[in-house]
Order: sequence, then C-alpha cells, then structure tokens
Amino acid sequence: MTTSPVRLLLIEDDQIDRLACRRALARQQERIFDIHETDSAHDGLASVRTESPDLVLLDYRLPDRNGIEVLRELRAAQSAPPVIMLTGAGDIAVAVEAMRSGARDYIVKDTAGEYLALLPAVIDRVLHEQQILREKRLAEENLRLERDFISAVLATVGTAVVVLDSTGRIVRMNGAAEILCGYRSDEVCGRQVWDVVIPPEEVDAVKNVFYDLRAGVFPSRFENYWRHRDGSRRLLAWSNTALPGPDGAIEYVIATGLDITDRRAAEEQARRYQAEIERIYRQYSLGAFASVFAHELNQPLAAIVSYSDANLRLLRSGQDCTQIAHNIEQTALQAQRAAHIIRDIRRFLRAGTVEDSTEDINALVTRVVSQFAAEETAHTVQFETACATLPAARVGRIVVEKVLLNLMQNALEALLDSPAHGGRVIVCTSSDEPGFVRISVEDTGPGIEAADVSRLFQPFFTTKADGLGMGLAISRTIVEARGGRLWADIGQEGARFHFTVPAEP
Repeated sequence: MTTSPVRLLLIEDDQIDRLACRRALARQQERIFDIHETDSAHDGLASVRTESPDLVLLDYRLPDRNGIEVLRELRAAQSAPPVIMLTGAGDIAVAVEAMRSGARDYIVKDTAGEYLALLPAVIDRVLHEQQILREKRLAEENLRLERDFISAVLATVGTAVVVLDSTGRIVRMNGAAEILCGYRSDEVCGRQVWDVVIPPEEVDAVKNVFYDLRAGVFPSRFENYWRHRDGSRRLLAWSNTALPGPDGAIEYVIATGLDITDRRAAEEQARRYQAEIERIYRQYSLGAFASVFAHELNQPLAAIVSYSDANLRLLRSGQDCTQIAHNIEQTALQAQRAAHIIRDIRRFLRAGTVEDSTEDINALVTRVVSQFAAEETAHTVQFETACATLPAARVGRIVVEKVLLNLMQNALEALLDSPAHGGRVIVCTSSDEPGFVRISVEDTGPGIEAADVSRLFQPFFTTKADGLGMGLAISRTIVEARGGRLWADIGQEGARFHFTVPAEP
C-alpha cells in the first residue's frame, strides 16, 4: 500500500455524486486518498493554485463554467495536475473534446452508478502515466543539465576538442577548435574532418590514426597540422580516445588537441641559438688553445728539423746508412705527431664572427639565471639574483651568456661536491668601474685555496677530478676579446668570480 496519500481534488457540483466518488475511493485498497471537494470551477481553479493536488476529477457540467473551459485554463498554467473528465451519458463528443483539451482520460457517468467501479482503475492508470511522465521529465532535465555542463566545460577549456562519428564526420567542436580552424561548429558538422582542416599531404596519416582508434587501439597520441580557413597552419599535439556503443563497436572518436606551434618554433629557435653559442664558444676557444697547440706543434717540428740536419751531415760525411734510416723513421713519427695536432686544431675551429648589440644586462642575467635554475630543479641548490641600476652595455649577447653559464655551472658543481651537497649561487650586477658593467657569480661552497687563485685561468689547470681545465681559460679569452676582464677572489663563504663588459658609450 502506498504510504503517502494521493491528494485528489474533486470538482463536482452534485453532492450525491461527490459522496459516491468518496465511497468508491474509500473501498480502494491500493491507495489512500486525501480528497478535497469544490462545487464550482472558480473554487476548483483556486484550489489547484493553492493546494497543488496530484489529480483532479473534473465534472463537465458546473454552474459557473463548463469543464472544457477549466481544462484549457489549467493547460495554460505551469505544472498543471492530470485531469480526469467526468461526463454525462451521451456526452461522447464532450469526452473527445476534453481529451483534445488536455484531459488524461474520461469517465461517462451512468445513472446506475456503474462508472464508480471503473474509477479506481482509471485513477491508477493516470497516476502511473503521470509518474512515468515525471520520471521522463526528470531524466530529460538531468540530461539537459549534463549537456549544458559539458558544453560549459568545453567552452572554457583552452585545448581544442573534436568529436567524430565512426565515419570520421565532425559531430561537435568546442570554441578553442573553432578558433584554430576558423570555422563555426555548425559550418563543419557532418563533414569529414580530413576534408575540412587536414592538409592534403597529411590526410593518409590522419586516416590511419583514426582507423586504429575505430579498431579499438586507444588511447593514442599524434601530432599533425590543422589548416585554418585563411590558409595558415597550426601544429597540434592530440590525445585521442574512443567511445564504444552498447554492442562494443566504436561510435565516437574524441580528440583533444593542444596548439604547440609557438612552442615548437621556440624550441627550434632555442636549438639554433644553442648551436650559435657553441659555435662562438669554439671560435673564441681558439685563442686560449693557440698557445698550447703552438707549444705542442713546435716540439715535433723542432725534432723533424734536428733529424733532417743530422741526416744531411751523415750523408755528406759518407757514414753508414743505418743511422740515417733510424733518423728518417723518427722524422716520420714526428711528422705524424704534428699532423695529429693540426687535425685537432682543424676539427676544433669553425668560422664565424659575433656582432655586438645594445643589451640590458639585468634582463639578460635574470633570464639566464631563471632558465639555468629551471633546468637544475632536481638539485638542492638555490639561485638568486641581486641586480643594481645599470647603464646599457654594448656586448655580444651570446658571449656574455656563455661566460655566465660556465661560471654558474662551476658554482653548481662545487656546491654539489661539497659535504653539504647544496647551497646558494648568487649572481650580482654592478657598475663600479667607469665605462664597464660588472657581473659577479658567488657561491656558498668550499671556496678556493689561496694558492690556486693565481692559477685558475691557466690552460689545463683544474681542481676537478674529471675536469679538462679549459673552461675558465676560454672564458677569460672570450671576455678579454670583447674589452673586458675576468678574475676571481675568495668570497665570504665560497668562491667569487667577476667579469666586466663595456657599457654603452
């Protein structure tokens, strides 16, 4: 039995009929009815508005208005309850009109009162239909809310979202996707995606990815270009998945794309920039290596001259050829040694020049330190900057960056090799010397031995177990070639290196 009573409004002007309906419903065992009665259309409409009944039994013949008029007024109202029309015998046309006007059902009142036996069953059926309708409306409202929520999410995300059906036709695109292709969603829905936004040379590759997704190979990732309406292209990185239907077959493919055009361009620019840095580094390193290689090359050349002179003397004196053969062998060995040295020089050297430009040193230092610190996040070293007010500098930007990076790398390695396995690196700027800008790199590591300070910039001098000993020598050569200085002193806690570059005249 239903625990909650059914609120029933009976609009009937005949008191005997009202009493008969009450008795018929009271005998009903499946439901409990809370019956409210009115005897006029006016009072009945007022009760509908104030009491919100679950069901209305409406007599057609009322003293102030007929039942059809009441039905039409109820239908105009929102959330009107279901209505069962009660008509007299022979009023079939009225019953039909009542159904057209919104009644859920009708019962013909016969004089014998047999209609009362049908009343509970008709009420049950109407209430059951009302419950189904209520659940349907609730499901539709939930579906609408979910659809609106998804639409709001798709509209706010910055990545492109595209939904395709099983044939590759566009079902839906969000706002970010519309911006990337230049089309509104309603302009391209129903068209195959490769006919709209995919460049011709990439169609086959995109189709292969789509076919794999449709075959159940998901999720997947892929990169391809989208062709904008204006002919321009954007490179997108896609994350793809698929939605199967009840039978397991793929119904939809969902692709989420991130525009990586600018990022790839920046990466390519950074790659070219790094290559330029390395080229400049090799170029300026030649000056530091020149004296070392000259010394190395002088030794085999001197030996070749010595052996050649000895051979000439032996030949002129008519001595035994055994010694001459030995000298020739040694001459060949020294020539090979010289050739190796020359090969090393040629391998190291690359042509090129660096053009000076006006630079904001503080901005340059801040950017280099930030990038270096971002790349070293796995370490327990903090990077700080302390920038003073500076004049602009006339320098080769790549040169300054390379020297600064070398000094910061040295500081980082010193801190990581210290017992504390960490610490701070502070990069400062100042303009203490007229006509120059100074950049200082200081760490809180173990510092420099006083006896080593004067030897730090000598080629092949190093305090590292696996160091080459050329970094500081090359850096000094680079700085001095631009008119500056590079030196070191012992800081309050660790090592401190300084270098200067010319200020803008």
